[in-house]
Amino acid sequence: MDRTNWQFGRKDINFLAIAIIAGKVSIPIIWKVLPAKTKRGNSDTAQRISLTKKLLKIIPAKDIKVLTMNREFVGKEWLSWLDSKGVGYVVRIKKNTLVGSFSALELATRRGRKSQRLQTVFGLELFFACKPMKKDERTSHLLIISNRFTGKEALSLYSLRWGIERLLGHLKKKGF
Repeated sequence: MDRTNWQFGRKDINFLAIAIIAGKVSIPIIWKVLPAKTKRGNSDTAQRISLTKKLLKIIPAKDIKVLTMNREFVGKEWLSWLDSKGVGYVVRIKKNTLVGSFSALELATRRGRKSQRLQTVFGLELFFACKPMKKDERTSHLLIISNRFTGKEALSLYSLRWGIERLLGHLKKKGF
């Protein structure tokens, strides 16, 4: 799942999409143009649930390996809803997100990169994983949570998300 916005002439387009990954190709199967009044840069829980309900009419939850999402797609209500529908997910979180009693970044640097233990995040019991990433002599961290997947598997599944990033970037540059 991803959301992007861009200008087409004078018109702002805010686009929420779910794609399936086939090899290295992302194929959008469900999407929605969000209303102009939607805060630029975000979707809300109701919009995400509405889109995901359409997905679940086409593909049952048991056939969805994972829903990958970036930092925009967090929150107890949203993640609880996915869990209640049987949808496994891996979502990136911000470094200041509380994981147990520590910030995600603090937990990553104190305790190591992967945890097989459930941690409390957004009031839910989730798995946490971290991967340090070097960029221009600086180290940042990929911090993720999941309701089903731990450690290396969660990090590997999250990497699939770049397919939808490339897809939406291509659509912005080349059109539909």
